[in-house]
Amino acid sequence: MTARVALVTGANRGMGLETCRQLLGRGLRVVMTGRNERSLDEAFRRLNAPAEQLIAVPIDVTDVTTIAGARRTIVQRFGAVDVLVNNAAVLLHEDSEVFDIPLDAYLETFETNVPGLYVAGHFTNSRHIKEAIAVPRRVVPLIAQSLRAAV
Repeated sequence: MTARVALVTGANRGMGLETCRQLLGRGLRVVMTGRNERSLDEAFRRLNAPAEQLIAVPIDVTDVTTIAGARRTIVQRFGAVDVLVNNAAVLLHEDSEVFDIPLDAYLETFETNVPGLYVAGHFTNSRHIKEAIAVPRRVVPLIAQSLRAAV
């Protein structure tokens, strides 16, 4: 039986990197992604996993061309993605009062954080997100878990 494949966005540090470590420990093949190629490569080396278990693929969730290119790479190396952990997100001006945050910061936050659903649909099933969630695959939005923990 071939091990399931997990794709983790924002995997170059923090929760994303630890999620990769945990998934590898559970026997999954892991695709770690991030938009900063240098820090992604450093994180990849720190995990020290065999090439048949782990690959690092640069993706910027705000850039459709990187998503399409990454999908081709992932399908060639591992086939279909079974689990997607949507950890790519930014939190700009986290110490500012809500109405002190500049509009461009809100827009940048939105443009980074909201496309995660598109990315999930693109990697789990390119035809329709609703179908992708209906098949036996998992989409894990870490931001929701983090918000629940904070409340």
